[in-house]
Amino acid sequence: MRDRTTARPTPGESPIPTSLGGYDSRIVPNLQTDVVVIGAGLAGCTAALTAADAGASVLLLAKTEFAESNSAYAQGGLAAVVHEGDSADLHVADTLRVGAGLADATVAQAIVGESPEILSWLLSLGVDFDTGDDGKLLLSREGGHSVNRVVHHGDATGVAIQTTVERAVLTHPNITTRTGAYVRDVLLNEGHCAGAVACVGSGEFAPGDGCSARSSRRQRKEPGHMGKPCGSATVR
Repeated sequence: MRDRTTARPTPGESPIPTSLGGYDSRIVPNLQTDVVVIGAGLAGCTAALTAADAGASVLLLAKTEFAESNSAYAQGGLAAVVHEGDSADLHVADTLRVGAGLADATVAQAIVGESPEILSWLLSLGVDFDTGDDGKLLLSREGGHSVNRVVHHGDATGVAIQTTVERAVLTHPNITTRTGAYVRDVLLNEGHCAGAVACVGSGEFAPGDGCSARSSRRQRKEPGHMGKPCGSATVR
């Protein structure tokens, strides 16, 4: 794991530059990586871990520190079918009933069907969900659930999940993280996303004064490399 965190802006100073310059790939040095993930919330960290576990080199970019994500503010818990008196069909029915016609049945079935697997994965990472004296998960009932199926970590479930997944990201040998990276554009190659342009720190992006990262499956066996630490970055 290679953590390249930039200096934090002073209090009251925006980390986002007021104006942006162009990008010249002939000047900016390169960082080669198989996968670029933009955003370090729970979704971004999960995507990074999934790709890294499959053998890809991953560059994870975040605008702020890992703790500053919406995922960390979720309090209630995670709903999943985990006991004999429950079923996926009942969970889906509860979801559609309280959705009042707005919930998509196909999406609900997909999410409910994957929930037990996701819960098992989080437990394997070490998320400390509340358990009883017998060691079994404590389940609560919230919202429109007809049975107890919500696992939790007190009233700070989001923090518990986010910090655990974050720890897995920061210790994974295939993942490079960079905070303070403001992604201002994506790079296209024949209509497909080939990367992104990111400004790092509080300075403006300037050709010749930045880092570049290029991602290509054809180059995945080549060792990654990064140019000098800098005030901006391009990622491909």
